[in-house]
Amino acid sequence: MSYEYPELDIISLRPSEVSTPMTYNKKKDLLTIGPEECVEGLLKDLSYERTSNGPVSHKLQANFYQVVPEWLFNYIFRNFIGPDFIQERKQAVERANKQE
Repeated sequence: MSYEYPELDIISLRPSEVSTPMTYNKKKDLLTIGPEECVEGLLKDLSYERTSNGPVSHKLQANFYQVVPEWLFNYIFRNFIGPDFIQERKQAVERANKQE
């Protein structure tokens, strides 16, 4: 669209994890940001980029994912990050269900 409508600022936002109701308001940590941080990073790239990962921390993550071989990333995620990630989501769903 940015090529078809050069007079408009069109940008694609591709952040990593953002703490929102969709992520069960995951606690902020090294890899997770809040919506405000995401928007601030996006607005800094508006008019300069066609895509944005949001803030610097998510840009670094995106670069890391491009450099690390897929098999290595998958191994690390499955064995170290994934189990905690899944457990955290299960607990958040259980808390959300109890509140209803």
